[in-house]
Amino acid sequence: MIVQIVLVIVTAVQVNSQQLCPSVCQCYGEYATCTKLFGDVRGETHGRFDSGVRVLLVSGNTRMELEEDLFLRWNITSLTTLQLSGNNIRKIWQRAFYSPADLEYVDLSGNSITTLDSQTFY
Repeated sequence: MIVQIVLVIVTAVQVNSQQLCPSVCQCYGEYATCTKLFGDVRGETHGRFDSGVRVLLVSGNTRMELEEDLFLRWNITSLTTLQLSGNNIRKIWQRAFYSPADLEYVDLSGNSITTLDSQTFY
């Protein structure tokens, strides 16, 4: 009986974790690494994050733009660290980083940023 209860709890935790991490990511508590996360933002076919993700590393995007409230759409609001280096980001819209209010560190190195709005980091 106890073994069955433990199996049910473990299965429930695994199912719940899978629902809170997009299919293109690997999530470990507050830490997530993703490949081509923002490839299909409008379709949002990859799922959403657990709101507790605090460190996000994204790679594998080409000619990406950071749109307004992009992180809110993915339920990424508690970020403190965001690694976006080498993603060929060209444009960062106004209010792109508005949703993650606790953001302390952003790495945008190795990108091709040509447009940066004055309100981006407001």
